[in-house]
Parts: sequence; structure tokens; C-alpha cells
Amino acid sequence: MASQLMRWCVAAVLAGGMLCSAGTALAAGYPERPITVLIPFATGGATQALSERVGREIARDLGQPLVSDHRGGAGGTIAAEAAARAAPDGYTLFMGATGALAVAPAVMKSVRFNPATDFQAITLIATTPYVLVVNAKLPFRNMRELIEHAKANPGKLNFASSGTGGADHIAGEVLQKMAGFKMTHIPYKGAGPYLPDLVSGRIDVAIISPIPIKPFVEAGQVRMLAVTTGQRSPAPWLKDVPTIAEQGTMGYNILAWYGYLAPARTPPDIVARIHASAVKALADKDNEAWLLAQGLAPGTLTPAEFGQFVGAEIKKWSEYARSIGVTLD
Repeated sequence: MASQLMRWCVAAVLAGGMLCSAGTALAAGYPERPITVLIPFATGGATQALSERVGREIARDLGQPLVSDHRGGAGGTIAAEAAARAAPDGYTLFMGATGALAVAPAVMKSVRFNPATDFQAITLIATTPYVLVVNAKLPFRNMRELIEHAKANPGKLNFASSGTGGADHIAGEVLQKMAGFKMTHIPYKGAGPYLPDLVSGRIDVAIISPIPIKPFVEAGQVRMLAVTTGQRSPAPWLKDVPTIAEQGTMGYNILAWYGYLAPARTPPDIVARIHASAVKALADKDNEAWLLAQGLAPGTLTPAEFGQFVGAEIKKWSEYARSIGVTLD
């Protein structure tokens, strides 16, 4: 009888049905071994710091370690494809991010997974704006001054990105199209390589994650003019930075986000177990303070809500890429 109930429960869950009342059968012993978290970028970035900080608390609650597996390259799609192809048993998770699940599929025809159907959303972890910064030697104090100058001098200002087709490049091109001005795009192989040029003045403008730019802001080498999100950031050191939208470019709203996903068809009770641990980790006041200090806004969504959020982001970035004609292959 017990084995028959187990088979029925497994069949019901895999078919997308309701949880077994004995739903216990699938998750009672979960997890029984370490869980691998595929991370779509190389070590040393914001994704690693976030995954390790929040993942440590999730692991403590689950009673098993979360082991980071960094697989950078191809805009994050190498790790995303591996996660999409993994067994849906709760032992492989994906630290999803804007670039890997929304931006790269929008500009790369060679992507070999479907970001909308190959994953089971678990929860959002954090969001952050990008920050539009200028070299401190430039006279601009707000977006209106920058845009007026750029309109009067088309192409004279340049802006750096971490590479053609990246989120920061698309964000910059969309801004120019919406606001009606033109800068010269200079792509680099990552944000790190262009930071010295931004500080020295060889680069005028960049749209960048707040985390790597913070030391240069504090040193007075670059100036923040705006955040890219529709609302101001709750992070203490960003809360006084106005949005691009409130400075005249209405409707501009671009953010970076991070969250946990699993392969499609991962049993709902396992998804619920991981989600509960993540909610508990993000409710911790020390973790919340740490996230805000990094410029990140903590936030959880239910699996269904996060799935809808990811779907909306995929659609939005696809529309952005089409509107500015950016493709990589």
C-alpha cells in the first residue's frame, strides 16, 4: 500500500497535479545530500557574494550545504543550460539573474534552452538598480544637463558597456532612444576593464551595478546622476539618487535581479521547502542590512509570483533588443 501511494504521489506531482496529502512521501527526507547551485558568472562578482551570503542561511535551515558551481561565459547561458538539463530532483538549483535568463536569450539565437519553460521558479532574492554615472570632471549634475548637452553635441559623449548586447549596453541604447539623444558606444570585456578609463576621463558615461562603483563614488572620482529603476533604491547610500524617470524620461525602468530557480518539473513540495528556507533567510535583520549595504533590495516572491516576474522580464528585454536592433549571432 505504501509503495502504491508513493507511485501515485510521484505521478501526480510530475503531471502537475495537486500535492499529495501524504506529500510527505517526496520531501520528508529532503534534502539528504548537498545541493549544487549553478552560478552563471565567474567568481568574485555580486552573484557570488549574494549566493554565498543567502545560501549559507538557506543551507543552515535545510541541514545540507549549498555548493556553488561557477560556470561563467556566454552571458550566463552555459550555467543556465546546465541547470535546465539537470535532474528535477531538488539537488541542482540555479542562481538566476537578469543577464542569463532575460538579456542573453533576447540577443543570442544560439541559446539552447527556453527561459520561459525550462525552469521552475522558486523565489526572488534581491533586486538592484543600475546607476548612471559620469566622470567627476564633467559638469553634469543631473540627467537634464547630460541630455541637453548630448542633444546639442550628438555622438560627442561616449558611454562604456561590459560588452555589446549586455544589459548595460541595452540599457544605454534604450535610454538614448527614449530621451532622443545620441552617445558613442564603446564596448569593453566587462565592467572591470573600463573602470580605470571612466575614472581617468577617457570614458564619459556608464550604466553600471552600484556595487563595483561605490568606492569610486566615495572617492569623488565619479558622480551618480540617476538610478535606472522606476522607484528610488531603499539602500541608504542610494536613497537620495533620483530615478531617470523622475528626471524627465518617463517610463524608463530597468533593474537587475537575482533569484533561485530549479529545473522544470521539480516537485512542488521540494520547491516549497526551498522557498520557505529562503524566506526565513531574508527575514534575518543582519542579512537585510547586508543586502542594503550592497545596494540590493531584499525581497521574496512566491514561486508563482516569481515565475510571472521572470516571464515579464523575458518579454521586456526581448522588446528592448528588437527596438534597438541588437543581436549577437
